[in-house]
Amino acid sequence: MKKGSVQNLMFFIAESLRAFLIEHQLPLDNKFPIGFTFSYPCVHNNLTSATLIKWTKGFCAYGYTGKDIVEVFRDACSLVKLEIGTITLINDTVGTLLACSLNDNSCSVGLVVATGFNIAYMERVGNILKLKSLHKNGNKEICLNTEVGAFGDDGKIDDYKTKFDVLLDNNSINKGNQTFEKMISGMYLVSLRLNLQPGLPLGYSNVENTGKIKIVEGVI
Repeated sequence: MKKGSVQNLMFFIAESLRAFLIEHQLPLDNKFPIGFTFSYPCVHNNLTSATLIKWTKGFCAYGYTGKDIVEVFRDACSLVKLEIGTITLINDTVGTLLACSLNDNSCSVGLVVATGFNIAYMERVGNILKLKSLHKNGNKEICLNTEVGAFGDDGKIDDYKTKFDVLLDNNSINKGNQTFEKMISGMYLVSLRLNLQPGLPLGYSNVENTGKIKIVEGVI
């Protein structure tokens, strides 16, 4: 799946959505709106259109960088006979921030440290150079997805890399990309651990089994 076609990936998501609706006895032709959380770098053309820049976190689905992911997903839904309405695509960090804001409107940062690493935050429109057309609304705020996982791709944090960070990057499918993400996120912890002690089998433990959970040295 991680190295297959993006059509197969979107078809899997659409089929899973269809199965959910059937399980909960919901109509398949209701043209319901969809909020689609997509945690990969995109250019957001508007609320219902996003062009994929690149794949990260070990995904390398070929052929669809530069394409509108929303339309690819809509096509997949059509293939499984789902009639859907508006699809709004957002990054998972933005979704995290918005979810928190429902209960606390002082929330201003959405942070995801999981398979990947990224941050979104609220910024005044007047401070965003790329949005000069909106500077007349300078005091209004907009949610920015920073894609900070790519921090260091230009070499500016190379002095902070260890030999293990370099080895991990050299062996990755996206060498030279997502530099900071590879140094901090959960997906790469196992690789870093195995680089520290080559030959260590997954599931190795030097701690007795408690009967409830097996504590694994390094990463669970």
